[in-house]
Amino acid sequence: MAKLTVLGAGVPRPSKERFGTSYVLELDNEYLMFDCGPATTYKLVKAGLWPTKIDYLFFTHHHSDHNADYPCFVLCRWDQSIGGENLLNVYGPEPTKSMTDRLFGNGGVFSIDLKARINGPVSQKT
Repeated sequence: MAKLTVLGAGVPRPSKERFGTSYVLELDNEYLMFDCGPATTYKLVKAGLWPTKIDYLFFTHHHSDHNADYPCFVLCRWDQSIGGENLLNVYGPEPTKSMTDRLFGNGGVFSIDLKARINGPVSQKT
C-alpha cells in the first residue's frame, strides 16, 4: 500500500502553516521524495522519516522553494549513513546534474567539508 507524507506544500514566502515544498511517497518499501524545499530535512525527521530511508529524489523544477534544502538533506544523509543504505538517486530537469556537481563534486561548495570529515582523526578510527 502506498503512503504519501506531505512535508511542505507552501509558497516561497514562509508562514507558520506552510513553508517549502516536499512530499515523500512510500511505495513497496521504497521512499521517493519529490522536491526538497526549505526545512525539508527537519520536517522529514519530525515526521519520523530519516534521510537515509530516501532512495530517490525527484525535482519537479528548480525554484528555491523546491530545492533550497538539497545540500542539507544530502549532507545529513551522508553523515548518517553506515554504508548499508541504498544509494540516493537524484532526478530532475536541467541543471540537476550541474547543481549537484557544484555542490558536492571535486572543488564543489561542500568538498572541503566532506574531505575534512572523511580525513578527520575521529573518522579514521575503526
